[in-house]
Amino acid sequence: MKKLADMSAEELAGLICEALLKAGITTTLSGCGCVAIWSEGKYISRDLDFIEEGPVPRRKVKAVLGNSDSSKSIVTSFIRTQNS
Repeated sequence: MKKLADMSAEELAGLICEALLKAGITTTLSGCGCVAIWSEGKYISRDLDFIEEGPVPRRKVKAVLGNSDSSKSIVTSFIRTQNS
């Protein structure tokens, strides 16, 4: 697997969707991050927004992605590498 710092937004979105799907959480990428990927970089976004299908408890999402206090979090690791 690529280092998070070397991933494109599209690759990171895929990684997140895959991790959530393995936990039984179906998501759809939406918002400006989706537009940035779809437009092949003509629009820029620094975030990825996802919509969960059906009610999903926050704790279940946090268990997969981690929270801001987790050094093993996919999201936290990506943010740290982008700010380095």
